[in-house]
Amino acid sequence: MAHAADTIVFLGPTLPVDAARARLDAEYLPPARMGDVYRLLSQRVRRIVLIDGVFHGVPSVWHRELVEAMADGIEVIGASSMGALRASELARYGMRGIGEVFAWYRDGVIDGDDEVALVHGEQDHAFRPLSTPLVNLRATLRVLKTSGQITPAEHVAVIEWLKAQPYSARSLRALTSCPIVRAWPEARATAVLTAAVERFVDIKRDDAIAALTFAATTPPAGIVRALPDADRAERVMWQIGRSLRGTLPMAEGPIAGQQLVASLGIADRFAIERDLARRAFLVAWAQLRGVTAPETPAPTQDADWLDARGLTAAAYDRLIAQRRLADWLCASGPSVFGLPSSPDPADAFIADWGRAHGVSIDNASSAAALSHWMSEHGPEYFGLPFHADAAIADHVRLTGDARGLPQGGAS
Repeated sequence: MAHAADTIVFLGPTLPVDAARARLDAEYLPPARMGDVYRLLSQRVRRIVLIDGVFHGVPSVWHRELVEAMADGIEVIGASSMGALRASELARYGMRGIGEVFAWYRDGVIDGDDEVALVHGEQDHAFRPLSTPLVNLRATLRVLKTSGQITPAEHVAVIEWLKAQPYSARSLRALTSCPIVRAWPEARATAVLTAAVERFVDIKRDDAIAALTFAATTPPAGIVRALPDADRAERVMWQIGRSLRGTLPMAEGPIAGQQLVASLGIADRFAIERDLARRAFLVAWAQLRGVTAPETPAPTQDADWLDARGLTAAAYDRLIAQRRLADWLCASGPSVFGLPSSPDPADAFIADWGRAHGVSIDNASSAAALSHWMSEHGPEYFGLPFHADAAIADHVRLTGDARGLPQGGAS
């Protein structure tokens, strides 16, 4: 067993601390929340292993603080749960992802944070799990499909049903309420559910062990520098330039946001960037407050349409869902959610998000003033995963031309 006094592990319900410490002798902290990584930057830490983090009710660990940890020379590893999600989002900046859950996020097999979320007890009760993460249910159902106990079609249908359930209600026991399972003969249902219990795959636990084993057997990578802003933008825009080649009049290779906007004949880049930034804040507010828009059928697009725009089906669904969520919030109005009304509904939501995260400005207490100040600085200033050039390009890929770009407000 390796001793790693300079390693910090954020761990909760995924694996008992005693079992983790048997593999890696490090300092173990409860699931990470916003600000926890910032507090480590002056403590001579050389490596952070992020496994568990809070998702709902308390602000989650920021992307910005993880990137700044890497910029300070700290190696950051993610696996299993919040760690896998953040690693997939920050791999381009140097965060190392380990395990199958990370690979699923990275490859677009899954994309929602609810995939790894669960209800669990407090630290005094060893973070005892009270529900089952969807990734564990996916892994278990995959075993049953591979063994022939359920068909591929049943496998897809059961996962879709589980996905539609609140994360707090997901478990093997919940499968007894699944319409697909209830339609089976009793003998078959009993056999399949028994097999699910006996062959249950705790993929989050397996990935956590893999991450701890890696940390125990591999020295920290040394200085891990996040890419400078200009280099990060060039890498993003190179990918966008390739995906849009043939759709818009621009050359192959890296492009800048200014080139993209100019190619569309749009005069005011900053107005567009501001509107997309406000949309990003609206989505972040909904995630913070646990608000979801009513489900409405999204227009389907065939593979050729998606390929021509460099979009996967999952990315298309995500962009459509975010767009509709922002529009629905503004159409509903802040008073529906207990917030003061505002001439521009988006101001109330954005200001509420800012105040929840301790954002304030001198001599301006109104929602409009705070919202406008935040919009000018941009979501990335506050740690949200927002890149203006990429946001503009994503919007163009979604709409196909400049006509769908927002012209004001957040709608």
